Amino acid sequence: MARPTAAQHDVIEAYAANFRADLVDLSCPSPHFEGYFAVDTTTVDPGFPIPGGSFELRERIARLYQRLEADDILVTSGASEALVALAAALARPGEPVAVTDGAYPSFTETARLAGARLVDSAEARGATALLASNPTVPGGRRVALEALIARALATGAVPVVDEVYRHIVLSGRPPVAAADLHPAAVSVGDLSKTLGLGGLRIGWIATRNAAVRAAAARWLRLLTGGPSVLSEAAACAALETFDEQVARHTDQARENAPRVYEVLRAAGWSFERAELGLTVCATPPAPADGAALERLRANGFFLLPADSFGRAGAFRVGLLTPPERLATALDVLHSEPRRCLVVLGRTPEMGRGKTRLAATLGDQATYELARAFFDDTCGLAAAGERGGSWRSLLLYEGRAPVGRAIEATPQPLGDLGTRIRAGLEAGLKRGERVVLIGTDTPDVARAYLDGAFEALEEADVVIGPARDGGFTLIGVQDTLSLDPSIFDGVEWSTSTVCEQTVANLERLGLRVAVLDEREDVDDIGSLGRLARRLDGEAAEVAPRTRAALAAVFAEVRA
Repeated sequence: MARPTAAQHDVIEAYAANFRADLVDLSCPSPHFEGYFAVDTTTVDPGFPIPGGSFELRERIARLYQRLEADDILVTSGASEALVALAAALARPGEPVAVTDGAYPSFTETARLAGARLVDSAEARGATALLASNPTVPGGRRVALEALIARALATGAVPVVDEVYRHIVLSGRPPVAAADLHPAAVSVGDLSKTLGLGGLRIGWIATRNAAVRAAAARWLRLLTGGPSVLSEAAACAALETFDEQVARHTDQARENAPRVYEVLRAAGWSFERAELGLTVCATPPAPADGAALERLRANGFFLLPADSFGRAGAFRVGLLTPPERLATALDVLHSEPRRCLVVLGRTPEMGRGKTRLAATLGDQATYELARAFFDDTCGLAAAGERGGSWRSLLLYEGRAPVGRAIEATPQPLGDLGTRIRAGLEAGLKRGERVVLIGTDTPDVARAYLDGAFEALEEADVVIGPARDGGFTLIGVQDTLSLDPSIFDGVEWSTSTVCEQTVANLERLGLRVAVLDEREDVDDIGSLGRLARRLDGEAAEVAPRTRAALAAVFAEVRA
């Protein structure tokens, strides 16, 4: 079993870090409770709730089981609190707690805090508890509960089964609850997953095991003491239509699931059809890296990786997801950006490069500035790649850079024209449009780069003139634009570089788009103008350069 060890593999942390309210959650869209129910507040005692839930609510929950009565139910503030209370009640310092794939972090993290050792369910001997989910999470497969309960009891473990989805039956007969199968077993349920009433925060522990129930009840009193009396009254009203709501949600899932499967199948994803619940575990034909997931979020969608469920490389997909939205999202996930941004730069080294600046500021300050320029330019390229705007590539001169978030490869030998052509050729292997920039314009705007790519929809070549007569940007749309003679006769490091290059391109019959002029930084004058430009930019533009400039000017003033 591949249990997560890092926070980013925790389902709760994954949602907290990556999900926003404006994203379409493709992983687990909740069913919608149909209609409304009235709660007569005049009959609700506004005092503290009865520990473990009111008799009326416990009695109605007990009707969902075959062999349980109201006294066998503990009402909790959602299923998560039920799992926390059970883990706190059953875990012992230094002793094992067995879990299966899909164990919810509420249980596993609480067990760890109690000092227990988490082990695979196959290694349950000596464990104080064995936690499983029926159906499996997120695959929606049935669990052989009789065998699991027998194995747990044979090893001395209390069998705890998370059953929040057991009422949504997609195929076969409804499963018997663990608490009905054996008096020592514990079932966990809630209203939110089945009825779509997450706002009520109503969950429960169901068991005939009096010792477990008493231990869990103590922890519930130490936690929230249970849901509010108003939530309990609303839950009682909701349970009046439980069967109708479950039937409606089940019908929706059964109708929509084949459409979801068809979209997954058409995109080349592998999966097993779910038998219970509202999710399926699916694996893409090729791994989806962080850039692909960021591209998905940038387009308004969210998919939860199944790493925390023990399924590395897979994803949880909701069976109520609109198929057309899922198809669009998978196209985004698998699409390769048509654009490539190439950064051509020298890896910063003390005493190398920017000699005119070094003559004024000294080697140390010049090195700090060069490193900031380099980092900000690479950071801009990496941000665009994460957002799905382009692929990015760094062609570096000197030693290999460390810790870069973009692909990097060394520059070839030769003059500047040779190295620029090599960068453009490498970019065209990664995208249909390629733009190349240097690292001497750390404040280059994202909009400027987008404009360059857009210009290549019509032009063969785009060029961004520099104030000193060179150019800060050049881009091409195909290899035909890379005629070997495009830089013939260009006198590098002179004020005619851009003029000569444009003349060569026009001589070759290429359509050239010329952007607004920018300024690269070579001397103290251009450095001062950079500082003034940054004063008018948003704080996220060139943050490393801002800090380096502040340090340099503070030193100069001192």
